[in-house]
Amino acid sequence: MTGLILKDALVLKKSLKSYLLLLAVYAVLTVTGLFSISFVAAFLEVIAMMLPMSAFAFDEQAHWDRYAAALPLSRRDLVAARYLFTLLVLLCAAAFGAAMCAVLSFSGDRDAVAECGMSIAVTLLLGVLALSVAMPLNYRLGPERARIALYVTLLLPVAALFVSVKGELWSGSQVTRLEELPPLLLLLPYLLLAGVALAVSFAVSCGIMAEKDC
Repeated sequence: MTGLILKDALVLKKSLKSYLLLLAVYAVLTVTGLFSISFVAAFLEVIAMMLPMSAFAFDEQAHWDRYAAALPLSRRDLVAARYLFTLLVLLCAAAFGAAMCAVLSFSGDRDAVAECGMSIAVTLLLGVLALSVAMPLNYRLGPERARIALYVTLLLPVAALFVSVKGELWSGSQVTRLEELPPLLLLLPYLLLAGVALAVSFAVSCGIMAEKDC
């Protein structure tokens, strides 16, 4: 299993270096006040989503599934390794976000630190939800068709949110009451939803792989 995770890391080494370089530049610009922390948070989510999806694309090009079928590993192990790799990417993104918040804390601006923490946490949790949808789609449809299906899937909740805001389903008083809640309490529903979504996603992906002809 460790070898499978290492395989993904080595295959994506060049992409990872490029992302890290861009992330370092954006982080410096954020600390200097040229960019907002929400921009870096969004870029972290892009990294967390693109690296696992790129791994599927490289596997398809190399016909990895045929080779993996000859290995003394179950299909569940292959799926578990890809999910563990994805979780490691998310943990690294979270660690980078925490480091940025620590740097911002030296400025003494508590509001900026709080905004940083919430932006990173919410963005990464939303990234987990998106990946929970993306992983089974990649196993079922392949990386190219899965990318299109994922965009359509993600557009639906965004459109629903836009309609709800446009229709004033969320009033100013409701938003104010939400802002008064403790941050951990605000994040709790996201944490629970992300955990359940990831568990369901893993089970679905294992089911898809069990039916596949490699």
